[in-house]
Amino acid sequence: MDRVLETQDKVVVRGLTPGDLPGVIALDAKNAGRRREEFFKVKLQQNLAETGIKVSLAAEVEGCFCGFLLARVYYGEFGALETTAV
Repeated sequence: MDRVLETQDKVVVRGLTPGDLPGVIALDAKNAGRRREEFFKVKLQQNLAETGIKVSLAAEVEGCFCGFLLARVYYGEFGALETTAV
């Protein structure tokens, strides 16, 4: 059963690690309605290994993985010359 986050709950935000991959896949599958294992395997590996401006964060409540964020900044991508965050 899903647990509702209470206002007094302490949310720990930390850097994402390769060991978080199963949690990322499971959480995304719950929200997206399908499993995207290869997609997140590649994305997590890229985000943890490549240089550049990127953010990889995990959220935990009582030691339970409950959220994640993968982001990076591109310069001159998507046909635009300005900085874009994805």
